[in-house]
Amino acid sequence: MNLRGKLPLFCAVLLFLAGCAAPQLQTPTPSPVPAVAPRATSRPAATATRTPAPSPTPSSTALSPLHLAPRSLNGPHLAYIRAQQLALLDADGTGREIIPLPAGSDVGDYAISPDGRWLAYYLGSAQNDQPHNLSLNLLDLHNGQTRLVSKLLSRDYPQNFAQAVKKPKDPSTTTQQLQQAFLAGITHALAWSPDGSYLAFAGEMDGPSSDVYVYDMHTWGIQRKSFGPSEIQWLGWSPDGQWLVYSSVYAFDPGTVFEFYATTLAGSPPGSLVMRAPTNVLSSSATQSVAPSLWINAHQFLAYDSNSLAGDYDLRLVDIAAGSAVELWAGNFTGLTIDPHKQWAGFFSSIPGWPYGHIDGPDYPAGAYLVGFAGPMRVSVPAPHVAGTIGKISLLSGYIGDQQPFVASASNIDHLLFVSAHGTLSDSGIAPGTVSFTPDLQNWIVIGTTIRVYSAGNELVREVPLPAELHISQASQIVWRPDSSGLFLVSDASLYALDLHSGGVQLVETALDLPAAFTWVTPK
Repeated sequence: MNLRGKLPLFCAVLLFLAGCAAPQLQTPTPSPVPAVAPRATSRPAATATRTPAPSPTPSSTALSPLHLAPRSLNGPHLAYIRAQQLALLDADGTGREIIPLPAGSDVGDYAISPDGRWLAYYLGSAQNDQPHNLSLNLLDLHNGQTRLVSKLLSRDYPQNFAQAVKKPKDPSTTTQQLQQAFLAGITHALAWSPDGSYLAFAGEMDGPSSDVYVYDMHTWGIQRKSFGPSEIQWLGWSPDGQWLVYSSVYAFDPGTVFEFYATTLAGSPPGSLVMRAPTNVLSSSATQSVAPSLWINAHQFLAYDSNSLAGDYDLRLVDIAAGSAVELWAGNFTGLTIDPHKQWAGFFSSIPGWPYGHIDGPDYPAGAYLVGFAGPMRVSVPAPHVAGTIGKISLLSGYIGDQQPFVASASNIDHLLFVSAHGTLSDSGIAPGTVSFTPDLQNWIVIGTTIRVYSAGNELVREVPLPAELHISQASQIVWRPDSSGLFLVSDASLYALDLHSGGVQLVETALDLPAAFTWVTPK
């Protein structure tokens, strides 16, 4: 995982890293509430589906002092960048090692190997006003020795762009546009294979444009995996390491088209074209310039387009094994979330008919939707009516129950709602907050002024108080411990370790590089 640079949408909230052990209860059958009657109190009356009322809110936890022992040797460790240093933090937050980054390495992304042994980093520059000496290197975190992977520029750089523009795809393309596309990706397209055996990167050493290369950590050999005039923007591995997916673009302009490719390590032919995606790269939400983070399984991931008018739109399920892309939703959407079983996507759409112009059409009015990956299936979630008001539904995250794939909040209801696969709303009786799920699907949490831990059957298992200075919002990053005993929370540039069993809270970092990126590494 890259520790700096372009971040995909779902890297900001890490929900699927570990579990939290607790009693399991059968999920009770909820009562439908498409229309909720007004009540004098802030909580609903007791029903068969209501979660037992939590005990009085605990007082705020006193923070432990920021004093950490040396990290353990066994791991796992949480890796992140802070103040031009690499930090390796014990899973329970009690120990940490700080490793200075190589001088001059702050020119692009960093990527740490899954076993925590190697750090990939860039040195030099490809800018016109500096020496053209960009290179990719490795730092051995065990002994501090460095190794050159490859110089990344050709001998005729940057004159290669002047030669390329003589035979452009578009006669209006300029050398500046070609170089801009090159610079946008060359120090960000970097990824370790899941087992750490290979390092994929972009390089221009063979010219005239950047291509994908794979560095073999066993033989120190390099294999070229792409050919063509376009510039590599991002690359990433499938969860099983069998596929290498990457995107390229010829030049940046308002009509930029990103091309998606997939290839395997076997053989040497270039990757097969998966799809072409028009994206307005002048928009701040040009999400196709980052690698896919929404993997559904080992060969399928979600992709979508963006522009400055509609935002994100045209949600597709890409199957790299079949070389196909199935449209799930043509309209625009916000708040995309996936249920833990990875069978449904939920979102809110203000322009379901984008880009065809029929806004609020009879088939798909503006509102919340569920889209199933098998079929595909589209389900509209009705807006709840309370005291003459119509609430806007926000789907917070996938829900554990098979029949209730999502948890939602409504603007006119002061507690969370469960949403079934048929779009039916039901009363949870749980006060709202930031929702997160353990990857083993045994528990889920709601974060407000405290952390409330619920079982799969919606029983309140425990409530952990939070320090008053810990500010949590829906956009806050949450990183679960691999052993499911606790989690890490990001607040501004600070990182807090929380133990859900003891209720302990410890401030473990105050100088995070923002936006913060984390990855777990496990020494072999």
